[in-house]
Amino acid sequence: MDRSTPDLDIEIKSTTVIRDYQEKSLSKMFSNGRARSGIIVLPCGAGKTLTGIVAASYIKKSTLVLCNSTVSVEQWRTQFMQWAHLGNRVPVRLTSKENDSMFSEDEAGIVISTYSMIAFSGKRNDIKEELFKKIKKIDWGLVIMDEV
Repeated sequence: MDRSTPDLDIEIKSTTVIRDYQEKSLSKMFSNGRARSGIIVLPCGAGKTLTGIVAASYIKKSTLVLCNSTVSVEQWRTQFMQWAHLGNRVPVRLTSKENDSMFSEDEAGIVISTYSMIAFSGKRNDIKEELFKKIKKIDWGLVIMDEV
């Protein structure tokens, strides 16, 4: 158990029920009592997003979700809020249109962004530059790469 990084205040809602194949994917991910890296492959509509949210609730550390589009960023954010209790925090969106307030370095949180935003190596405006400095300093407990 990692005690050097802050815990994420996240619990799956009691009304949330995962399917057998989602549970099987998660049990493989967390075999031997610790998280393993890998790719969860499920068909469209099978609940990969919920599986990722449940994984974040098991790990309880800062989580970075990378998506292909701003539409996917909004969908992930909505799903996090639908399926989990997040304390007084909502997932931070970092897109070309949205820049939510970032949590402090001594807190855990969820950041959802696009691959292109994270990979961009050109000049950023001052606000985005500060956000990216903070993102680089975070010890991410879980990185979810959507649509790999």
